[in-house]
Amino acid sequence: MNLYNSLKIDRFKIDFFQLVSLSEYVIFIENNNQPEVVNYIVSNYSTIQNTFKNKGKRFILWSEIVGQSSNLESIKYFYPRLPKYNISEKLNFKIIKKYLGYNGDITTGLLAIDNTCEFIRFEYNSVPDFKQLVSSFLANIYIGEVLHSPSIYDGDTNIKLDNESKEAIDIIFTQFNILKDNGSFLHVLPIIESYLKTQNTEQLDKLSALKIDEKFNIFLSDYNLEIKLSHLSKSIYLLFLNYPKGILLTELNRYKKELLELYKSVSNRLDFDKMKESIDDLTDTNSNAIYVHLSRIKSAFTKVIHESIAQHYFIDGGKNMPKKIDLDRTLLVRCNMKDEWSKLIDKYGDPFSGLDLNV
Repeated sequence: MNLYNSLKIDRFKIDFFQLVSLSEYVIFIENNNQPEVVNYIVSNYSTIQNTFKNKGKRFILWSEIVGQSSNLESIKYFYPRLPKYNISEKLNFKIIKKYLGYNGDITTGLLAIDNTCEFIRFEYNSVPDFKQLVSSFLANIYIGEVLHSPSIYDGDTNIKLDNESKEAIDIIFTQFNILKDNGSFLHVLPIIESYLKTQNTEQLDKLSALKIDEKFNIFLSDYNLEIKLSHLSKSIYLLFLNYPKGILLTELNRYKKELLELYKSVSNRLDFDKMKESIDDLTDTNSNAIYVHLSRIKSAFTKVIHESIAQHYFIDGGKNMPKKIDLDRTLLVRCNMKDEWSKLIDKYGDPFSGLDLNV
């Protein structure tokens, strides 16, 4: 009789919506009575992991992760609502069991996590039996043809990330994949469990409020992040915030006076002629200066949060289409606005009319 077919297998569902997904993990959770199996796994760890990787899975030996500590800061780039990490609570099976919502009685074996999870009881201390378990498990995984979907990006390709941001993002992705591959990623579970106790689960995927303070500093307040921009880039950003339907770049000169006044308010510069010269260049249809600043704005957001989130905050839009900030304006918070901006609102209209956004 095939050993695999004789093992108890618990199957259960999990919805990773608004949770940190552990999909693709396959964890061998051992007990203290399996030294031969554990020694075999440790001695052949890379080979076993690569075998699983070829099937789109991440294989982890439980004892290899529970004692290690790692820098988990890169995780916040993908999950910015999570607080800063302080690994004070030791990772244990009880935590992962609670997180996955597993209520069965299996405590040792192969835990394969996906939307439909499998926990295969394996308590043998036999390397041949373990090999058979792995072989049978992998044989039941079907890898279909990978279909490359056409790009859904409809933004302006002239709005590019700067090289510094590209390099920083590449480093974050590399660190994140290392954390996932070696299992250190699982150390966030105690933090998530603690965080969920004090938060409404439905809020976890909600975008952060965008806060503009009295000095025109820009914050993603729920993520505890400040977006650093030059005075001119910040003035451009504030201008686009004022126009939810967007602005055609070919018509930017229509907003020259408003942009100049924003620039004066934000920068407090006294060399008015140089400021005016910068705005003239920016609004010149024969100049690409505006794209330089739109790229800087995109880079500033994308450098601190994943683009799937950042895209709601930076300025973008299809080629030859109005450029806009695709953010629900109910998420916009203005704090004790300076008289200068209040005057602009009186002059150009209040884009926040009807919204109770003052704090």
